[in-house]
Amino acid sequence: MSSHTTPLTVTLYRLPLTSLPPSPAYPPSLSRIHPSHKLLSLSSLLLKAHLVPNYTLTPPPYKKPVHEDYVFNVSHDQDICCLAVMGINTGMIVGLDVVVHKPLPKHTPTVSHYVSLFTSQIPPLEISWIGSDLTRFYYVWSCREAFFKMIGTGLLGDVLEYDFEFGEIMDEPRVRRGGVVIPCKFFTETSTDTVYIITCCASSFYACPSFSSFLPPPPPPSPTLPPLTLLPITLSPSTILPTYTSLSSSTLVPYDPTSKLSPTLKQSTFHLSLSPTIYLTLNQAYQPDSKGGTSLGFGASVYPCSIVLSLYIFDHLPEEGRFIELGAGPGLVGVVCKVKGWGGVVTDGDEKSCGLARGNLGRVEGGEVKVERYRWGERGGGVFEWLFMSDVVARPYVEAMEDLVKSLEMFFEGNADLKVLFSYQKRGGGEERFWNMCEEKGWKMERIEDWWIRSEWRKEGIEIWRIMKS
Repeated sequence: MSSHTTPLTVTLYRLPLTSLPPSPAYPPSLSRIHPSHKLLSLSSLLLKAHLVPNYTLTPPPYKKPVHEDYVFNVSHDQDICCLAVMGINTGMIVGLDVVVHKPLPKHTPTVSHYVSLFTSQIPPLEISWIGSDLTRFYYVWSCREAFFKMIGTGLLGDVLEYDFEFGEIMDEPRVRRGGVVIPCKFFTETSTDTVYIITCCASSFYACPSFSSFLPPPPPPSPTLPPLTLLPITLSPSTILPTYTSLSSSTLVPYDPTSKLSPTLKQSTFHLSLSPTIYLTLNQAYQPDSKGGTSLGFGASVYPCSIVLSLYIFDHLPEEGRFIELGAGPGLVGVVCKVKGWGGVVTDGDEKSCGLARGNLGRVEGGEVKVERYRWGERGGGVFEWLFMSDVVARPYVEAMEDLVKSLEMFFEGNADLKVLFSYQKRGGGEERFWNMCEEKGWKMERIEDWWIRSEWRKEGIEIWRIMKS
């Protein structure tokens, strides 16, 4: 199995194991815990103390311990204890599970019978994939538990809503919910004789549907701690032998939905994690001039509507496509489309925004994406499958709604199968005028299902809508 998985072991070092405290040191509430559990508990504390000196824990709403500077997850089984740690500055979340291969219980005569006992946690297709292979069962269990620990629900959530797709070999699974792929990355370590399986699951907290709180802005990255660390421990009388690996990192300034003018809008750069291996950095040019730094207004910074639409495009739209974007600002949507491999045109009516978008697009590789200055209502052309807009149906642009609808009408005329997606934030500033004009044109409008959008953005009224020509 290990030949088909990503190895985690990079460095090996030793950490002395201190002696266990005497029994009276434990409070009465722990007096009934098995001695081996005390040893595992101590080993996890040693890992945390060694890796994150002077750590403090705060219990967030999703019940998962989060260090002030790092997110981490702990798992142990029998005599193996593991700790996965990732810096908040990576914008990632992490889940971890270790499973020790055990013989069948006495009351279960066959593997198939044993596996059938877990139908409330494992969907039928995965039960079928496991068959009578006990190693496959432990691998499925390890992947599922690592994922559910990552999203903060554990096995108490709606675990059967998530389908894990495995290939003929025990390779990295693809996770879906309601047919939609959940972006995440699995790393697996196994012993040569498959005595244990350690699975780590990582994803961007922007893309995770179950997180209910934003993480705080990160401190400067630690020079000594890799952003992702996995430490399996084998307990012995004298030593602990951990191993660890790391993912590349990028400074991330998360959007703060509690601020009407988030500090991230004023930063000279904006950072976004699309996946465990893709990090974007965009230049911004905010100015306190009542228009955010551009002549037409508010096109020099990345706003949350643009983030939501970009994540939807990256995670849920086809691998290939051709697009045009209206009102691109600094170009986040275009950058994401380019990274995805799409081709197209990014437009904005403000030359300063176009300049920002050109610079940001030039920092990434992928499809061929051009930047053009275009004002709504002007004649435009080109062959496109998709038209994107983010935060343009908004109060500052209400007087230009008629020109915007005119542009949409022209692009519909030139592209019979054009699909329009736009992200929108409810503000009650006259935006309903746009809906009225679209209805007058006879266009069909529908809201995209929003279960995957972070709850904070939903509370802020951020939605994605689709417009189709009848």
